[in-house]
Amino acid sequence: MYKVLLVDDEPYAIEGLQLLINWEKYGFEIRGVCANGEEAIRMMEQDQPDLVVTDIRMPVMNGLELVEEARRLEHESVLFVITSGYSDFNYARQAIRLGVSNYLTKPVDSTEAEDMLVRLRMQLQERENQERIREQANEQRIKAFLSALIKDKQNISEQEMSEILPRLNKSHWAYLRIAFQGDIQEVCSVAEQTAEETTCCYVIDRTRDSLGLVWGRKRMIGMRHLKQLKLLPSV
Repeated sequence: MYKVLLVDDEPYAIEGLQLLINWEKYGFEIRGVCANGEEAIRMMEQDQPDLVVTDIRMPVMNGLELVEEARRLEHESVLFVITSGYSDFNYARQAIRLGVSNYLTKPVDSTEAEDMLVRLRMQLQERENQERIREQANEQRIKAFLSALIKDKQNISEQEMSEILPRLNKSHWAYLRIAFQGDIQEVCSVAEQTAEETTCCYVIDRTRDSLGLVWGRKRMIGMRHLKQLKLLPSV
C-alpha cells in the first residue's frame, strides 16, 4: 500500500476525503491527518508518505508553503495533490510552478479523485520499476568492481574508485571461492539468498561449477584495505 497524508484545517473536509474515496481499492492507505502544513512537515519526517493531499488555505503554514518546505527538506519523492475551491485558481497556478501537477476542486468529486489515484498509482509503480533497474545496475557495477580488485586488475579508473568506494563503507573483507558438485542450481540459490540477507555481501564470478562470495564488515574503507582481500581455500 502507498502511504497517504491528508492535510486540511477543516474537519469535515478531512472526513469527506476519508469517506468519499475508496483509497484501498487503488492501493493507497491513509496513514495520518493534519490541520496545517507545519504539522504535516513533522509527520512527514516521522513516516514519509508517498502522497500528500493538502488544502491550499490553512493557518500556520498553507499548502503552497508546505510544498516549498517539503522540497527544501528534500522530500523529493513525495507526490502532492492540491485541493481548493474554484476561487483559488491563482493559487493553483502557483502550485503548478512548484511542480504540483495534481489539483482537485472542492467539493471533491469521488470519481474525479479515483481517476486521479489510478494515474498516481501508475506513476508510483513506474518510479519503483525505474529504481529497481537502477539498483540492479548499481549492484552489477559493484560486483564487477570487486571481481576486478580480487583479480588485481590495474585498469580500474579513478572515476570508478570515487563512485563505488563510498558505497562500500567496509574495511574488513573476506572472499570465499566455492567449488561444488551435484545440484548447481540449489547451491547458487542458497548463495544468492545468503547475499541478499547479508549486508554488503555479493556473489561474483559465477561459473559452471563454482562461484565467489565476497562480504565485508562495517568500518571506513580505503583502497589499501580492498587490496588486502584474503583468498580463502575452496570448499
